[in-house]
Amino acid sequence: MTELAHSSWGPLATAATRLKCLLLAPHDHSGDDAHKDVHLVIEEARRIVRESTDNRSPFTALASLRNAILEHPTFAPSETADPFSWSGEAGLRLSPFWAVDIFAGECLSAAGWLRPSLPLTGLIRREILCRSDPASADTMQAHALEEAASHLNRQLLEAVHAEETIRRRLADRRSTSRAPALLAMLAGFGAMRSSQIERLLGLTRLGARSILSSLESDGLVERRTLAGAHLYSATLHASSLGDFVSPSLPSLSSAALDAFDVSLAEIDRLLGRSSAGTDD
Repeated sequence: MTELAHSSWGPLATAATRLKCLLLAPHDHSGDDAHKDVHLVIEEARRIVRESTDNRSPFTALASLRNAILEHPTFAPSETADPFSWSGEAGLRLSPFWAVDIFAGECLSAAGWLRPSLPLTGLIRREILCRSDPASADTMQAHALEEAASHLNRQLLEAVHAEETIRRRLADRRSTSRAPALLAMLAGFGAMRSSQIERLLGLTRLGARSILSSLESDGLVERRTLAGAHLYSATLHASSLGDFVSPSLPSLSSAALDAFDVSLAEIDRLLGRSSAGTDD
């Protein structure tokens, strides 16, 4: 979560920063060495991804990244690792591909193949690295890239669907209501306790419970009890997503995207000047 908070894409960095404090265990009994080991893994993942960046082709970059992983003592698949061990020193010997997945998007983003730079979950896989035939490994890697990109696209569709549902179902709320933000947060990040919601949205305990009760009455939020704690989650009927089709978009070149980013920055600058003038 700390690394995502440093993302070059503003919305991801903001979301990670807000959620970071909620995901830290209140009592961490592990030693400092465990944290140091994880940070070292992350730093090494960042380094080999950056050294593997190739502007010619995403597949060339990924092939270079696979070679770097195979030559790295931390990430190279270990035949002696215990597949049932997930913590402590033994867990780190399980080739922490998750760390590479965090930065893999940068490898493609730097070459203009992916915007914005996002983690590509499941891109690096043991079965691909263990293939002795380079051509077969390239084919499998291409399929893994397609699956990772499809996963991101589905998440985007789910977010668009959720936003539209929230807008429609809460159209009668006041413009200052925090209900849409609360429901969007639950839809985007999963079940949360009331105390977490209070902290994220800056609500009082009474305010959070009032909004949750209202959303629960409307059938938009459900509550369940786990280990004595109440968890609230959004119920936006994601099953209907199969009928939701996103509008087709034209393919844009890297130059066109650069021009678009410059235009947005200029609009933000002009709006900022306009707001400053109004305040005066």
